[in-house]
Amino acid sequence: ASAELRRVTARPGASVFASETLSDWLLWTEPSLRGRIAYDVRFELLSTGQLEQLSAYHRRSGRDWAAPTRPFSLIVLDTRIDSRLGAALLAQTGARVLFKDRNLLVLAQRPRRPLPGSGPALIARAGSRSAVRGPRPGSRGE
Repeated sequence: ASAELRRVTARPGASVFASETLSDWLLWTEPSLRGRIAYDVRFELLSTGQLEQLSAYHRRSGRDWAAPTRPFSLIVLDTRIDSRLGAALLAQTGARVLFKDRNLLVLAQRPRRPLPGSGPALIARAGSRSAVRGPRPGSRGE
């Protein structure tokens, strides 16, 4: 999976929206994503509006529930917890599958702006080094 992620994230201008369970892991395994990933799991850096938007995204509720993913060219999901979310994104946003294995689903989409009135943009891009050191929990160093 790491080789495939390296390949798809190496594209010029690639920006990444990742599951909370994967964002720190992605920054640790692919340091080149620094400044190009939506956020890491430091929710304390997000505004109340951004947290509400993330909540709507996970519940798939509201008129533009997928808004947090819109500005990003790649969406990286944890298939163990986000399989329904992945299916909904494929159906709703026109994203396409770039890679899938038992742990990861990587979707590609054309970045675009959220719909007007859908709330504050979730672009608290992760810019600091991740505190996570080592393989993603549940993986075998893949």
